Amino acid sequence: MDLDDTVRALQATAQSRGHGWTALHVAAELGRVDACRALLGLGLSADARTEDGARPLDLAVAGGHPDAAEVLLHHHRERAMRTALANRGDLGVGCRPGPLHRLLRWLRRRVRRDGRDHPFPNSRT
Repeated sequence: MDLDDTVRALQATAQSRGHGWTALHVAAELGRVDACRALLGLGLSADARTEDGARPLDLAVAGGHPDAAEVLLHHHRERAMRTALANRGDLGVGCRPGPLHRLLRWLRRRVRRDGRDHPFPNSRT
């Protein structure tokens, strides 16, 4: 199955799940990194919420898919930096780590504890 077929299957699954579900939610829940990247590239919102309030990032974390969570987290970081630069011209000095930073630290610890290879080899946490 190629990526286009995968995206169509994810869209069909999302429609069957009800209000608020997108193909990105389903891809994140299943840990499909390639589909997450493709769907974000097509402009699907990483902030869309299901009727229960779950975002794609929440579903990737709950499903234990750190690679998919990292793709979604990276997307959030890039968007936050673009917004900060557009609004203030810089990111500010002394910014405290936010909830996304804490989530990434938690994912790294969880992956290490599970004995899997570390998916973020260049990170320091």
